[in-house]
Amino acid sequence: MITRDDVIRNARRYVTIQNWSPLVDEHVFSATNPDHTFHSIYRRNVQYDSFPYCYGGNDSVTGFLNRIQNSTCPGGRDRCPQGAHTFSRRGTKHWYDPPPRGLGYGYRVPRNLAGIDCSAFVSRCWGIRRRTTTTLPQICLEIGRSELKRGDILNRRGSHVRIFEGWRGTRVRIYEASGSYGRVMHHDIEWDDRYTPYTPFPQFRILRPVEGNVVVPDDSLEVEIRGSGNVDVISMTFGNVCVYPRISGENPLRISYTPEHTLTPGQYELTIKAVNRVAEQSFVDKERWVFFVEQ
Repeated sequence: MITRDDVIRNARRYVTIQNWSPLVDEHVFSATNPDHTFHSIYRRNVQYDSFPYCYGGNDSVTGFLNRIQNSTCPGGRDRCPQGAHTFSRRGTKHWYDPPPRGLGYGYRVPRNLAGIDCSAFVSRCWGIRRRTTTTLPQICLEIGRSELKRGDILNRRGSHVRIFEGWRGTRVRIYEASGSYGRVMHHDIEWDDRYTPYTPFPQFRILRPVEGNVVVPDDSLEVEIRGSGNVDVISMTFGNVCVYPRISGENPLRISYTPEHTLTPGQYELTIKAVNRVAEQSFVDKERWVFFVEQ
């Protein structure tokens, strides 16, 4: 099982890692064309604690450090100044893509350069098998901007994906494996409408009580839970007591609970913990509501 906090903890591990220094900072892709030598921005005899980006890469932190210790060149970006190559774009994607957009080395790039790309980063943080920006939405629900929570993603199909952490005013705090920066980043960015919010976590919607959070003592509490896979309830507590609700439907689930005794005026708390099982992973989340019974 994985929670939203687990996702953020996993992402944080890639931002700052154990100090490392490459034994090799160049890789020759074509011995007959010196122009096709990748010169990493991560130089020999220099200490680093960031995790390099590599298009197509899927290294874990341990795997990356092992590869560096075994003389694999780190990814990132090519350090050659503009004009030193006959091509202008120096990110690892340019080495991966076929001509005319790239140099066409495909999977020779991640085999020879150590690092991770954006979708592999999300997949590892979610604890699932490798997915791409095209296939990640297939295991998720598309959600609205206002529904975003930590651990969800902002996905631009066929281009890039980011992990959402939270809002900073109108800006968004994210984790991403960035080809532009050449490393895994944790930073604030402007909202970009080209990206669609998605989540693998169960989604909760209160049905009763109606807006205003006022509970009439004879009423039931009703909640709807939906997900992208198999959704189930793990636990439900009301007033700090474990209760057993009525469950109907499949996806969405309809959860209802009627208190056994008349509720006296005051504040009450309802918490539901649920799971969405998809992509060989169990995504767990909980929702808490506070209700008031009026005099």
